[in-house]
Amino acid sequence: MQRSTAELAIKRPLTPEELLAVHREIVVRNDLKQGLIHLQISRGTADRDFAFRKDPTPTLTLFTQAKPVFYNPRVTTGISVARLPDQRWARHDIKTCNCFIAPC
Repeated sequence: MQRSTAELAIKRPLTPEELLAVHREIVVRNDLKQGLIHLQISRGTADRDFAFRKDPTPTLTLFTQAKPVFYNPRVTTGISVARLPDQRWARHDIKTCNCFIAPC
């Protein structure tokens, strides 16, 4: 995450230590025994535009999702996996929000 936010010129809203404390707090607040935490950092709120503000205030969003991790039956039975070529880089015709535009 640190490398990705640096590459996208997004200022991290928290230090790694502060982010760990937030993770621990969200686990406690949601009484999460097993599951995951989804984390997303964006450039923040702004009118829709292709030119980014020079000094945006990033938005940090986290949520938990309870699901079996430790006692998931797939841990003992395994899963089937198929390997396929990665087509993402060959499909520039598909519009996504995952692009980089240098800050203005």
